[in-house]
Amino acid sequence: LGTAGIHYHIDAELNEEVKNTDMHLFKEVYLISKEFINNSMKYAACKNVYVMLHKKGDLMNLVLKDDGTGFDVQIRNYSFGGEGIANMYKRAKSINASFELQSTRHEGTTLHLSWTDR
Repeated sequence: LGTAGIHYHIDAELNEEVKNTDMHLFKEVYLISKEFINNSMKYAACKNVYVMLHKKGDLMNLVLKDDGTGFDVQIRNYSFGGEGIANMYKRAKSINASFELQSTRHEGTTLHLSWTDR
């Protein structure tokens, strides 16, 4: 991000111990995050990317956000555009995580990902 001139902001608050150390889960969350950030760099023309990771009880919440151009999200099947968003959705389902993608033209895109830490 830095080499692309994009500022990044990380807010991670994990006051409680993370219980689930399943490498498959970590891999899928990493790949979802990587895809979102790559999309922000390639297509969003954003100036900032925000990463927020919080744990409340047994629920892990990851929010990825950019302040880029945004796009028209068609929730139906997440099958628009290339394979990136569809792959993020499939990865989230493979780890039983909720997946919510919101985007507004000229305001940016936000991904909410939540999963149970057990």
